[in-house]
Amino acid sequence: MKYIAILHKNEGTAYGVTLPDFPGCFSAADTLDEVQANAQEAVELYAEGEAFTPPVPMTFEQVTSTSFVNRLDILIFVLLMCCHP
Repeated sequence: MKYIAILHKNEGTAYGVTLPDFPGCFSAADTLDEVQANAQEAVELYAEGEAFTPPVPMTFEQVTSTSFVNRLDILIFVLLMCCHP
């Protein structure tokens, strides 16, 4: 499924990655090329050992109306292979 990831970046820092569909799940990446794999790993660890049903992805409008997003964030879609039973 495709989920929206919120990227946060300050000068001199890694990219912070927040996944609003997965409460409390976040990651970081030194480069944009690493965002996908690191987000995937974060979701796998988030669901590890739990009975977990993947959430229905939030819409762009739902994500942008949350407190997760500020005007300097970048929203991207990430394709996650999520939580096979």
